[in-house]
Amino acid sequence: MILNLALYLKNNSLNKYQRADLFADESISITQVIQDVKDISKVFTDFSKTFTIPATSVINKLFKHYYNYDIDNGFDARIKIGAYIEINSVRFNSGKIKLEGVDLKDNKPYSYRITYFGNTVNLKDLIGEDKLNALDLSAYNQVYNASNVLSKFQLNPTTNDVIVPFISHTNRYYYDSSSGHGNDQRNLYYNTGGGHNHGLLWSDLKYAIRLNSIIQAIGTKYGLTFSTDFFNSSNLDYYNLFMWLHRAKGDVQGVEGSIKPPVIINAWSGTGVVSYFSTNTTLIVTETTGAGNVTLQTVTAGTDYKILAYRNGELIFESNSLSGNQTLNLGVFDAAQYTFYIQSQVVITIQINIDIPRYDLPDNPTTVVYDAYNTGSFNTNNNFVFDIAQQTPEIKVIDFLTGIFKMFNLTAYLENDIVVVKTLNSFYATSNVYDITKYITTDTKAVNVALPYKQIDFGYEDTKQLLALKHNQQFNYEWGKELYNESPEIDGEIYKVTLPFSHFKYERLYDINGNVLKDIQWGYSATDNFNSATGNYESSLCKPLLFYPILQTGISMSFKPTTSTHQQITSYILPSNSRSLSSGTSTSNINFKAELNEYTATNNFTGTLFELYYKDYIMHVFNPKNRLTILKAYLPLSVLLNFKLNDRMKINDRLFLINKITTNLTTGESNFELLNEL
Repeated sequence: MILNLALYLKNNSLNKYQRADLFADESISITQVIQDVKDISKVFTDFSKTFTIPATSVINKLFKHYYNYDIDNGFDARIKIGAYIEINSVRFNSGKIKLEGVDLKDNKPYSYRITYFGNTVNLKDLIGEDKLNALDLSAYNQVYNASNVLSKFQLNPTTNDVIVPFISHTNRYYYDSSSGHGNDQRNLYYNTGGGHNHGLLWSDLKYAIRLNSIIQAIGTKYGLTFSTDFFNSSNLDYYNLFMWLHRAKGDVQGVEGSIKPPVIINAWSGTGVVSYFSTNTTLIVTETTGAGNVTLQTVTAGTDYKILAYRNGELIFESNSLSGNQTLNLGVFDAAQYTFYIQSQVVITIQINIDIPRYDLPDNPTTVVYDAYNTGSFNTNNNFVFDIAQQTPEIKVIDFLTGIFKMFNLTAYLENDIVVVKTLNSFYATSNVYDITKYITTDTKAVNVALPYKQIDFGYEDTKQLLALKHNQQFNYEWGKELYNESPEIDGEIYKVTLPFSHFKYERLYDINGNVLKDIQWGYSATDNFNSATGNYESSLCKPLLFYPILQTGISMSFKPTTSTHQQITSYILPSNSRSLSSGTSTSNINFKAELNEYTATNNFTGTLFELYYKDYIMHVFNPKNRLTILKAYLPLSVLLNFKLNDRMKINDRLFLINKITTNLTTGESNFELLNEL
């Protein structure tokens, strides 16, 4: 069966798709896979092998004669362009292509080598190397002082997106109500009187933000619309998770010396041709003009201020301490996103202008003109602003997102411009059945072992914080880590699913006086390096930490709004690995292994990440009756154009899941990898 195949490539200069000619003898194959049993932790999508297309005049213009390296402003092969494939005039697949190179014959362009990718995989291209601090989270920024920290320390996390959990970055706390307890600053027992100014110091705490707020900010920044199949407020396993905002070990940077941190400049206005402000904080530069350096001018009588500029969340410019009017050279801006900050220790009145040079195309290609923006006159902030984005842990957006996908065994695919995100169990829960018995070729078939691994390890990258580290040393296995194997006699390698996050073990405190259990649970970001002079362990910088915050009421704790005063509080937010403190309410938790719950000391919190999101699939592929069947078939268009990767293929009286399918779009031959449904 020969298919009528058509490939369309987007000409960005003309903003339209153009049909590319194909070689008559060129074979184009598309591989489609959601989750491969041979590499279960990766999120896959459609892709092709590299193939060639003729160097026609249309394609030469589209790729701007890439073989000629003397052309200015030529085609950037690092950037994929839009593409789609039609079979018999029906849209089969949409995605992008990457130019791999040009082949010449007789010193003339003969063909272009390209690779086709499905849309979902383009998340990595779209997000690139950006880090979390490139996100616009300014709506969540907080004043960092004792009163605001205490307020957020006692909020209900179910209705607030920014809270303060009891996680200490420096001091090691305990509870001692005995009469001779003294005045150790770290004692949480509340006692009246000026001689008892001990307790939880406000500046030992940091803010945390709801995970969903970060996911939505990712969608906003990159123009993605995520489905609500998994990312929704009713899915409490996901929605109740928060991330601790701990970018540097110890104190929030600047707070110890009362140095106010940089604050984002958020009052920009103006228009441009090669740039624009997507919000009043983020400058989008759409192309590198090569017309000169970007300049920033300040108009102020103020002194002792600094200007900082970030490209995709990375610091690219920081001035010295400035006074009065200044003109700053920021260098050449390429296509990226830029944010600007001002740091001032006193309130000053200032106006800021920025000029982005470009050529006056097409009329005056040698004349330099400018995209111009300004803030108008504004006053700097006199408060210590906790900039949420700048306090996020250092991790790439794509690595963070991949970590969340691995955590809940999620899969994603594009449907009607929506990124559909589901758990793998949910993805396979609904399907159609296609009987392909009569389309199978009988010349070749193989039945292989389904899984090449003897064991799969599920865990976190960072379990080196104090209590988790002590657990590892005491019990000789990592806190929360699950090792799944059917039998020690199984041959094969060990496969690891590792989340790029930290995983704390929390501590519920006892009153030293009588060894009475208290309703206080806390986390400690520290190494095992003990300082006998302070009674503390060394502060540490952990990987991004996700946790469930739970409001605990009816307690008594001493809280210190200053270093010399204290007050009694009766509620606080405790950090937890379980979504609830009662297994009768929920057994869900973010351990992979069913551990003793830190608060209840019981083992009935059985809803682990492995149990809820991995077990069904892993037990299926580990089942000794499971096989990976490899065969060939020529599917009719009614199947080829309509099947989904969650559909079942029926052969005689058996049903199979699709592990992978590679289709030759020229001949119509499909190579299947199928898992028998048990």
